[in-house]
Amino acid sequence: MLALKAVRLPVQYDNYWWSISPITGSLIRHQHKPDFAHLKRLPENVSSALNICENPFNCNWDPSSIRPSLLPEQRIKLERMNSRIHLISNRRFWLSIMYASITTPLFNTSREAFAEIATLPEQIRARADHCFQRSLLVAKSAVSFRRNGVLLIGASLASAEMHSWIIESESQPDHEDRNWINFQPLLALTF
Repeated sequence: MLALKAVRLPVQYDNYWWSISPITGSLIRHQHKPDFAHLKRLPENVSSALNICENPFNCNWDPSSIRPSLLPEQRIKLERMNSRIHLISNRRFWLSIMYASITTPLFNTSREAFAEIATLPEQIRARADHCFQRSLLVAKSAVSFRRNGVLLIGASLASAEMHSWIIESESQPDHEDRNWINFQPLLALTF
């Protein structure tokens, strides 16, 4: 099994260094530059995703939604995976990542996956609260993510609010997410 790999992306802000733990998902404030901040070379897809985050006007964004035609048994499988990801939840961050690493291809593209996942009851009820679970479910179920996707977890360092999103092939495939540009990427997950 090829597992999602975490790439830490520490940044300096307001006289501190900030990072996100790849084990707990916690936002961490460091007094000094962390040892892992000396990463010399980022994977190409992570570097490309960060370039889009730094220059969001270069992002290939399409406001339309493309919902695929899922068979009833595929929709049931998606609902089960969604329930499991929510059951594991943020309290077991690393376990959530390992579960998402066991891919179950249901969609050709991440854009299709986001459009269909947006129709699930949990996503409709509390969309803003489930960005991490939604992004993991896309990573788990979209064929294109495995080849080209980067799941980013970032923070608004002034408020410590966190958000998850995906950048894939110089695009942000979630047509409903316009908040991602407000967050500093601090952790990348990629195959």
